Amino acid sequence: MPCIGPRHPAAGPPAVVRGVEDALAESESERQTDHTRIEVRGELDLDTIHVLAEALTAADGPVVIDLHRVTFADCTLVHALLGALPHHELTLTDRVPTQVHRLLDASGTRHRFTFSPAA
Repeated sequence: MPCIGPRHPAAGPPAVVRGVEDALAESESERQTDHTRIEVRGELDLDTIHVLAEALTAADGPVVIDLHRVTFADCTLVHALLGALPHHELTLTDRVPTQVHRLLDASGTRHRFTFSPAA
């Protein structure tokens, strides 16, 4: 399993509102003008889903989630996303990995989410 580390120092520090790291997953939240953008990287399963759950809990208002760097996801991702719907206007960037699309299709939940170009 790959270990996802911090951003490369040459890239410069992101404007992070809140960041959560785990050995296998990482999230980064950034407050935009009209929404919070959350980028999640790594493996999302029962042991690591807290990185997304904590970022969603800390977010206010509309949330855009970028999952394009997720390398593994199981039903815990679907559960976390569905759990956020009553609290946030939730949008997923359209750069969702094929595996995540399959997961949303298999669970019958894809129609519950709005997909939009990366914000």
